[in-house]
This record gives sequence, C-alpha cells and structure tokens, in this order.
Amino acid sequence: YPEAYLERLASEGINGLWTTVKWREICATPFIAADPERDRRIAKLNRVIARCARYGIKVWAFAIEPAAWAPDDPLLRRYPELGGAPIGRDLAFCPSSAVAEDYLAGAAGNLFRSVENLGGILNITHGERATNCLTSLECTEDIPVDCPRCGRIPKPQIITNTLRPMYQGMIDAAPEAQLI
Repeated sequence: YPEAYLERLASEGINGLWTTVKWREICATPFIAADPERDRRIAKLNRVIARCARYGIKVWAFAIEPAAWAPDDPLLRRYPELGGAPIGRDLAFCPSSAVAEDYLAGAAGNLFRSVENLGGILNITHGERATNCLTSLECTEDIPVDCPRCGRIPKPQIITNTLRPMYQGMIDAAPEAQLI
C-alpha cells in the first residue's frame, strides 16, 4: 500500500485491513506441504503488516477456510476422514474428527507463527463457497447433512468443530489475535 493511502486511511479512522490468504498457499504443516511461493508470500505479508503498523492499522488474514476438497486430492487418500458431505463434484471438509482438529489448529497456528503481528483471522466459514460439511446444504434446508460424522450432530456443532481448533491454534501462537 502506498504511504499516502495508508496516511489517508489512518486520518479517516481506519484501523484494520484484510488481505486474502489460502492455507494451501501460505501454511506448512504435516498436512499442507509448503507451496513453492510460501516464503515470498510470508515475507510480503510481514512487510505489509510492518508498513500498516506505522499508521496504527492492523492487518487481518481474510480466509474462506477450510476449503472443500477435490475428490482426488492426495490428502484425502491419506486422511479419508477429512472428506465429508458431497458438494457438487467436490467433498466438504469434515471438521468432526481428531485429524480435522489437528489440521485446523495446525494451519492456523502455523500462519500466526510464520507471520508477525497479524491481527487475526476474518474467516467466512459458511456462505461464500464450499467449506465444511454444513455448506453442503442450503441455508433454508432442514435436512441432515450427508456426512457419516456431521450428519449425527447438531448443525451448529459443525461450525463449532470448525472454528474452535482454528481459534485454539491461532491463540496458542498469538494470544492477542482475534477470530472473526
């Protein structure tokens, strides 16, 4: 961001910006192999955060995570429990297993250990595109989720199973960060 733009934002009382991240591009965990561009992305994000901080502006990671899977994703072959309800040709990310909890906490924690002074995560867990098993249903549908794990629990628990480990991984790495 140009200095003049940040100066104007600060003078207007803007104290937060978001930048889009995709876990598979910026995180490295036992589940997510490091993308070849990961180091460059992290360095750039750290520079943006430092520049914005000079104007009292925090930077948030905007995400739509966890992302649904293509059915032939290699990670699903290793961890089939991560595949949930069908969504078109894809499979929702099933957040209702210990493996899913490790994946979510690990990715969020890795992001906050890799990027200094990140304000938090602004995450659209349900609504914009396929993520967890709950996104396999329309908001007005009152039918069970077509997942062997999520279909047996209350629908709000699917969101809890998604956000709780993300929050925990983030807080473990950056106690002041916030999840929105």
